[in-house]
Amino acid sequence: MSFLSGDEVTFQAIVENGKNLKNSVEWESNIDGFLGGGEILMHSKLSVGNHKITAKIKDRENNTESLSLIHI
Repeated sequence: MSFLSGDEVTFQAIVENGKNLKNSVEWESNIDGFLGGGEILMHSKLSVGNHKITAKIKDRENNTESLSLIHI
């Protein structure tokens, strides 16, 4: 995928843990660091460059999973 500087990019995580527990999602870029939280995040201020975007998911029992899913 490629985007122009200033383009709005939408990130979405669909999380199912089988325990019906509330999950929190945090988004990070290897270039810009923390981008925000939530299962859906819209961001339009990414720095120019090839980003590795990681979704960090945590449930109420503090189980954490990370998934790097996009290079932009």
